[in-house]
Amino acid sequence: MRSTLLQITRLYRELRKGEGGRRRRKRARRTRSPPAPPAPGRGAAGGPTPPEPPEALEPTAYPFPDHVPALNLLLGEFKGYQLGSEPTARLRNNVTSKLGRIKAFLGYMARGTAEPGNFLFLNQPARIRAWAALLGQTHMAEPTRQHYLKNVGQFLDYLSETPPAACQLSSTALVLIRREVRALIRGIRRRVVVHEVRTKQAKESRLIPKASLVRCHRTAGRKIPALLGKQALPPFQQFPLFVLPGHQ
Repeated sequence: MRSTLLQITRLYRELRKGEGGRRRRKRARRTRSPPAPPAPGRGAAGGPTPPEPPEALEPTAYPFPDHVPALNLLLGEFKGYQLGSEPTARLRNNVTSKLGRIKAFLGYMARGTAEPGNFLFLNQPARIRAWAALLGQTHMAEPTRQHYLKNVGQFLDYLSETPPAACQLSSTALVLIRREVRALIRGIRRRVVVHEVRTKQAKESRLIPKASLVRCHRTAGRKIPALLGKQALPPFQQFPLFVLPGHQ
């Protein structure tokens, strides 16, 4: 009996040593031969490499030229115009968000410009369209993109009606810029409507149907009295009120 146990123990240890050796060899092979890098344009699983997120609105990529006094003065006047005489906290937050969107637009348009104080960097319709395309590449929702374009349009209307002394844009150039932004707003309007309809349908699909609520209400009206009747105790099993804790 004892010899049998010793033999079984010896075989078990040999098996453990063999498994340990196999594990060590596998680890050594993985260390010596790392997996080959994926081919250019291919992901780790063989599929296409996911596109890197664009840097459309990152402040480090397109910073607003806050060193230009003419731009700061115009934005300050526009902010006061938007706030009015008695701004609420909600209005202040909305105006702050609006100015952030306008600064993102101005930073993109003024990048690489030697003299942004003359506002001539705005006379680039192709660059305006490129900025709108970058908004779409950031996977931004259509209503948010529409907010960006509308805020920029409001700022351009203000600039066109009351241009500062440093502005060298002609009236024709201002009309061209505003027309370009209005065309972009019209182009995204249909996608905004489709997005709102889909969002509404998704919300309604999670609601409980009215027929189910009515049926549940009718069933509860029949079942609840019956359940309460079953759970009612006989008079001799009910405790007096002075036995209940906290009762005076």
